[in-house]
Amino acid sequence: LDAGGYARLAAAGWLDSKIREGDLYRHAFWPKFGPQPAADAAVWMDYLARHTDDAALGARLREAADGGLARVNPPDYYHSGVSHVRYPAAPLACGHVAEAVARARASARGALRRFAPDGRVLYRKAKDKPDYGSTHVAPDSSGLTAQVVKSVLEGAVFCGDAELIREGLRVLRALDTFAGTVPRGAQTWEVPLHTPDVLASAHMLRAYTLGYELTGEAHFLDQARYWAWTGVPFVYLVNPTTGKVGPYSTIAVYGATNWRAPVWFGRPVQWCGLVYADALYRFERHDPDGPWRRLADGITAAGIQHTWKQDDRDRQGLLPDFFHLRDQRPDGPAINPGTVQANAVRLYGQRPVYAFRAFVGGPYVHAPGAIDEAKEEGGAVSFRVRGWPTHAYHVLVSGLKRQPKVRIDGADTPVAEPHEYLPAGNLVLKVRGEPRIEIIP
Repeated sequence: LDAGGYARLAAAGWLDSKIREGDLYRHAFWPKFGPQPAADAAVWMDYLARHTDDAALGARLREAADGGLARVNPPDYYHSGVSHVRYPAAPLACGHVAEAVARARASARGALRRFAPDGRVLYRKAKDKPDYGSTHVAPDSSGLTAQVVKSVLEGAVFCGDAELIREGLRVLRALDTFAGTVPRGAQTWEVPLHTPDVLASAHMLRAYTLGYELTGEAHFLDQARYWAWTGVPFVYLVNPTTGKVGPYSTIAVYGATNWRAPVWFGRPVQWCGLVYADALYRFERHDPDGPWRRLADGITAAGIQHTWKQDDRDRQGLLPDFFHLRDQRPDGPAINPGTVQANAVRLYGQRPVYAFRAFVGGPYVHAPGAIDEAKEEGGAVSFRVRGWPTHAYHVLVSGLKRQPKVRIDGADTPVAEPHEYLPAGNLVLKVRGEPRIEIIP
């Protein structure tokens, strides 16, 4: 599919498949998934409306996006979503940034409470499920721990809280206990803790990438590169059948699950690969000589191939939970389009829905679009934001020690309505288009 064809397919998923129920959206079309408010669904539809040349489809997408966003409590914009790949794009594109900063701070603090006194995140058996930790030599794993570390760091850099960032880096350094080992134990709702898992690769890679971006430490870059490589064995680099769909399909685990059928041996579960692809896309600018872009593009293209086409009325535009390679057939819960779409925008060379850029030691910049031309000189920082919204949007600069001077496109800009400085060190700028922004302490 070209970019226009993909936009129509994804739009069909959001608008016309069974994941939608009025202004509410399911994670997947499957009996156990109920409809819910979803800020990410609204953002992805708004994004698609700006990337289709079909005026009628664009109008439908904008109307659905407005209706969907209206069902979300604004303080929930930070974390409201149904996709496996999520970004804090809704408050930046739609407003209520101060509330999102507060939620990010609370999220990071809550994630820190997951750590035991000895610094580990321990597996806990659910009452109604088997003991998935009984076959492992330890009560923790790289995948179980890294997803919590990642949550701490993501919340910390959004709110810019210096103490939370220090704590996030501390628990990140503790991940070194898994250095040189196998990625495992990221899906303990149905997979044993010992099981090698591509989601663990994704979480470890993302956590160490954030550490490198925050500090510039070569050790974090080396660890990110190591964990990027650990995901490669889960990806079909050679077509396993004679069918068209196969290369870059991604298995989830090397092992069994709680399911009696289908078993996961050799079976692609592409949403897991797409979480890994997102981590690769966000890493590859730091290691441009690696194969990361090619891998991420391939995994994304395979995800689009796996997606139900528009001849399936109920599941059109949705990602299957798994794919039968021999039969060339999607199957299982039909997952909303967001997990593919987060990666497809990179595959097609479009602007990211969300970007983050850290200057070592702060500040930390967040925007709905691309951030480039970043420079630091004499304590001042500057950058250009290339936003995707056609309306006014917000740029968040966190981790400031005091209210700075601001220039936008060379003009001195008072930090007053519609802009705002929050006492905790957060600057919220309301801008349009592709402004160049200078922050002078």
